[in-house]
Amino acid sequence: MKKITLLLMLLTASFGFSQALPFDFEATTHGFIQDGGSVISNGTGNDVLEIVGATADWDNAQVTFAVPIDLSDDANNTLRFSIQSTTAAPGEVHQHGVSFQGGGGAIELNFQTTGQDVKNVELNFESGLGSREKMVIFTDTGNFGVQAGTGGESGTPTGGLSGTYIIDNISLGADPVGADATLSDLQVDAVTISGFDSGTISYTYAVANGVMVVPTVTATTNDAGASAVVTPAGGIPGDTTVEVTAANGTTTQTYTVSFVYPVELPFDFDGTLHNWTVGDGAVISNGTGNDVLQIVGAVNAWDNASVTFTTPIDLSDDANNTLRFTIQSTTAAPGEVHQHGVSFQGGGGSLEANFQTIGQVVKNVELDFNAGLGSRERLHIFTDTGDLGGIAASPNENGTDTQGLSGTYIIDNITLGATVLSIDDFELSSLKAYPNPTQDNWIVKSKNQKISSIQVYDILGKQVLSLTPDTSEATIDGSSLKAGLYFAKIKSDNSLQSIKLVKK
Repeated sequence: MKKITLLLMLLTASFGFSQALPFDFEATTHGFIQDGGSVISNGTGNDVLEIVGATADWDNAQVTFAVPIDLSDDANNTLRFSIQSTTAAPGEVHQHGVSFQGGGGAIELNFQTTGQDVKNVELNFESGLGSREKMVIFTDTGNFGVQAGTGGESGTPTGGLSGTYIIDNISLGADPVGADATLSDLQVDAVTISGFDSGTISYTYAVANGVMVVPTVTATTNDAGASAVVTPAGGIPGDTTVEVTAANGTTTQTYTVSFVYPVELPFDFDGTLHNWTVGDGAVISNGTGNDVLQIVGAVNAWDNASVTFTTPIDLSDDANNTLRFTIQSTTAAPGEVHQHGVSFQGGGGSLEANFQTIGQVVKNVELDFNAGLGSRERLHIFTDTGDLGGIAASPNENGTDTQGLSGTYIIDNITLGATVLSIDDFELSSLKAYPNPTQDNWIVKSKNQKISSIQVYDILGKQVLSLTPDTSEATIDGSSLKAGLYFAKIKSDNSLQSIKLVKK
């Protein structure tokens, strides 16, 4: 009897210790259990709380404390922990929640993560609260009704999403004296970096194409007694780091500013993937010639390649929102039809259209998106798929659901703009342009008509020059143009003609 009593006492002591804050998750989950379809573990290194969420409104990990947590002391009821998604796409926002539960009702706050950035959560619960027996950490969720403190973030319900999250170092208490290793400001070339938040430690900063000098990063610490050491990037692309050491000399934190060139259209894929990534089992590369986007699809409904733009793509201008690219299957049988999809995604929902390829024939895709659209942050190209729902462009080729198929596809020269003028547009003998090619100017001459207007376009359909000469002879000043092929639309008294111009 004594042996049994002693064993029960030991088990109780061990159980109680494992369920008292702080939690470091070193080879233990501290009594956390899974709920709502989620799955928990100690993670790859056996030293974190890993939660694999489910697409349920209230999937969570929860722990019942050995002794109820006292939240009544406002000076010592700040909850802190780190969290990171290991599955979210860049820029993708996920909303989560913390709830202390038990007698007296739930005490709750929302918080958010972005992409796979590590988030240092700090939730300062308000004064006058009591004790609670249980803590629940919800994965993707909606907005809580009553927010019980400060430091939370809400407004982006993501209850329909899911993901894998790693959580570590959960503590409750006051600010440790001299342990603040955060920044109050982070600047690039004397301007605060967009979206700066002291709790966010990773940033991406796009510089103009061709810039070779790494911008200057300066940092200001929240605690005047802390120090910040800036180590500049060795080049572009590259990372500038800011290591902050707290006043106590031991607590440190490193902020990173990653300098990149803009991710923007057009994409030529010459020796680069332009930051494209994959989803749902697809695999991408630059292809055999190192000059295309090659997608090896998977037999999944939404296998795709996608890219997140540095600046959202504006689709509002109906005259300049036609998406073009070439695509070819390298694996399809002759005559075999495969259905694909394009989707611009981000704030405001998806803007989508279907298109098809046949056998291994090269397809010149041209999707003219509708008028009245807004901006989107990402472009997805789905390999074999079913019919997309909200069609926002024409032409739309659908009706052949091939999501059960797969294949390898090469994509090239993705552009967005106006209608491209054809190189084969007519050149009438009554209209001449010389010298052509030229290093600076072209002279355009008509035999017997006045030239009322000249509009010059680059090969993407962007207007680069406009003249209204109202004479039979005009000079086009091309000195400011880059070398390459251009097209001139020339309007005379009773005709509209097109000629090609070459700048050396």
